[in-house]
Amino acid sequence: MPSVTMIQKEQAQVGHEFVYLGPGTQCQDCRVKAACLNQSPRRRYKVVKLRDVTHDCLLNGDVVRVVEVEPSAPPASLDFNSAREGSIVVYQSSGCWDLSCGHYFLCHPGGLESGQKIQVLEVGNKLNCALGRKLIAVKVAYASD
Repeated sequence: MPSVTMIQKEQAQVGHEFVYLGPGTQCQDCRVKAACLNQSPRRRYKVVKLRDVTHDCLLNGDVVRVVEVEPSAPPASLDFNSAREGSIVVYQSSGCWDLSCGHYFLCHPGGLESGQKIQVLEVGNKLNCALGRKLIAVKVAYASD
C-alpha cells in the first residue's frame, strides 16, 4: 500500500526510485515534517503517483512535491545456498569492494544493509564471482520486521 511523502520537485516522476536517508537537522523546524519523514531510513522507495501539492523545503532550500511511494527493494546477490524463492533471509553484504566488478551493484545494492530481513521473490542467474564465491542474482522485497 502506498504511503505519502515529499521529494524534490525535479525528482517527482512516476517510476523514480530513491533511498531515504533520514531527516536532516533543518527538518526539526519544518511544519510539514510529519508527512515528509515517515519512511524507514536506508530503504529504497519508488514513486507510484504524483499529487498536485508542493511545499518549500528547509533542508535543501528548494520546492518539494507530495508523492505516493511504495517500498522497492533493489536487485541483489545472495549466496547460492540461501537463494530459495519465497524464503525470508537476513541479508549479508558480500564483503567484496572491487568497484570494477560488473556485479558490484548487485553485491552492494543501495537500500539494503547487512542484517536486514528480505524475502526472495525470484531467483535469477548464477554470477561469475572473481573471488570464487557462489553467488546468484535475486529479486527481493523487504520482509516485515
